[in-house]
Amino acid sequence: HTMGALRKYLMAILSDYDAWLRVGDNVRSLWRRRVIRHSYFWVPKGELALSDEIGDYIQQKARSLSAFREPFVGFYPKEGKNARGFADLVVHAQDPKGKRSPAEVIIEVKGNWNREVRTNLKTQLVKHYLKVRPHSGGIFLCGCYNLPREKTVSKYRTSVEARASLKEQKEKLANKVQRRIDVSAIDCSIRGVKTEKI
Repeated sequence: HTMGALRKYLMAILSDYDAWLRVGDNVRSLWRRRVIRHSYFWVPKGELALSDEIGDYIQQKARSLSAFREPFVGFYPKEGKNARGFADLVVHAQDPKGKRSPAEVIIEVKGNWNREVRTNLKTQLVKHYLKVRPHSGGIFLCGCYNLPREKTVSKYRTSVEARASLKEQKEKLANKVQRRIDVSAIDCSIRGVKTEKI
């Protein structure tokens, strides 16, 4: 099944991206330094920045791997004059043998400070996006930033906690829905500095 294969392919790329963030200072691309109360803090750039970087990473990897022909990542900005109000990323790809119709996987990205990360797997990805695209697959991704406890509204402090909780959420869905989705949690934590969420 092309859509299932594409989801598996994307999950492998996301795992690779998670490992890449741990190399050197790569993770700093997801943070910015700000002066708060006369002290320097690092604050997350936000969900859109994480989504855009993941999209760029997928495109970069897709060009170098031949699992699918003509992979294409669609970016759907949610803010500003070009906002479309749809999912963060939509990945289209052709079957490498050209025998099946193109596959599509929708990726929804949330930061662990967002309380909706505990509910949007079902309410947003499944009931909103996949409902109107019955032949698409989905990936729900949580970016886990090391923030002061009171700013982590979702209560997911680590990617391990987030991944376990998202898997539980997935297991509560109907079997036919479970077969269409995957969940992922990326470690976006930055070490050795003070962090804050504005």
